[in-house]
Formats: sequence, structure tokens, C-alpha cells
Amino acid sequence: MPERALTAARAAEAEITAGRWRGPFHGMPYALKDIIDVEGIATTAHSQVLADNAARSHAAVTERLEAAGGVLARQALDP
Repeated sequence: MPERALTAARAAEAEITAGRWRGPFHGMPYALKDIIDVEGIATTAHSQVLADNAARSHAAVTERLEAAGGVLARQALDP
């Protein structure tokens, strides 16, 4: 996910520099637990049974975080 995070961070920087600031969360990194869908990334709930479970779309919370300009830094797994 590092490449995805860098791409999103650069896009946020370009938007902010161009005066298209989305608010106080714009450009902020965040992490999501491995139980929340992120399109194109496996949502496994840290289970081998769901190892091939790639999300087809974003969960509502993921959509809202991206709309606010957040930068998904990583998808956290349960310990």
C-alpha cells in the first residue's frame, strides 16, 4: 500500500496547493482495520478463510474518508 499512499498524498498536496482544500482532514494519513472494505484490496478480517476476498467497492466510511481528502496509509490487521 505504500505506493497508493504516496500517490494519494501527492494528489492531496497538489489540490491544496491549487487552492482546492477540502477541510482539516485533507492530506491526513489514516489506517483502517482489515474488516472495512477498500476497493481492490483484500478484506480478510485476518482470516485465512477470506484470503481471496478482494473488495469490489469501498465501504461507506472509506468513501467518506476519501471524500474528505484523507490518505489511506495502511490497512491494519488484528494482532
